Amino acid sequence: MQATTESFTSVPEDLIIRGADIVFMTDDGAKFHVHAYFFTRESVYWQQKLTGHNKPHHPLSKRYTPNDPYIIQDVDSRDLRKFLRVFYNTRYGDYSFFSKFDWIDILSIAHKWEFPQVKTLSKHYLATMDLHGPLPVASHSGYKYWITFIDDATCFRAVYLLKAKSEAFEAFKVYKSWAETQLRVKLRALQDDKGGEYMSNAFKSFTELAGIERRHSTRNRPQQNGLAERANRTMGERITAMLSESRLPGSFWGECISSMVHVWNMLPTASLSGTTPFQAFYKRKPDVSHLRVWGCTSYVHVQRDKRNSLQPHYEKCVFIGYLAGYKG
Repeated sequence: MQATTESFTSVPEDLIIRGADIVFMTDDGAKFHVHAYFFTRESVYWQQKLTGHNKPHHPLSKRYTPNDPYIIQDVDSRDLRKFLRVFYNTRYGDYSFFSKFDWIDILSIAHKWEFPQVKTLSKHYLATMDLHGPLPVASHSGYKYWITFIDDATCFRAVYLLKAKSEAFEAFKVYKSWAETQLRVKLRALQDDKGGEYMSNAFKSFTELAGIERRHSTRNRPQQNGLAERANRTMGERITAMLSESRLPGSFWGECISSMVHVWNMLPTASLSGTTPFQAFYKRKPDVSHLRVWGCTSYVHVQRDKRNSLQPHYEKCVFIGYLAGYKG
């Protein structure tokens, strides 16, 4: 339909919201996007009529009365349009109804602020952790959970398998001892989602005595523990793909995740400008000559004392991982 003044170009019907005395129109510079500036028919200047624009980066503005502007920042224009349309469809019928409401009500449709990405620079300054499970199938050793620890500065991941959530504290002590020995640096801060497995009195006392600062995510804000949360999600997706590709049963998920994390630490990441977590953590490039496709067919040499002269020298197997502490 045509806009409310002759100087306007055609505006789609859904971009105009009419009341008794005021017409709200989105500052539409193109057909499929909306600028965050609202104006009334009385407040339009000549240059606005020609270009559809006002000052660059102007905050969202809505006028209740000709002489009473209100400024509302960071409100999505589509949400505001929906909000106005809902009120127009009420039995009140006109926008004089707004005068009975505090303008702050509009903010109820605003989106939450984007979470800033802050990264620590020193190794082992901050570790993030997250527990995943229970898995629908237990591993061969009876594990049903895994817990992930990530060094925030190097993105190096360490995963431990658990039979119960209550084992998270013991897993943390093992990780802390291992990481501090490898890096010769004391852990200073620990980030978690404030799950019950992290809030036991023993856990609290241990971190207090060690001088470790505890950081917890606020309610319904998993982004604050996003590094470990996203890592666990990615690991879950990759485990599903690897088990499907290899056609091995789900009970092999423990071997699968251990192998996946072993390889993942050796892959370059954009978070480190193309460097691998392994190199950032150990200060040397990883040796990838031993890597193989997980779940592939392999042939293992049978040593002489384990066979007789008539038995074959190789045995057909399925490759399921890299055993820690061994070269072959």
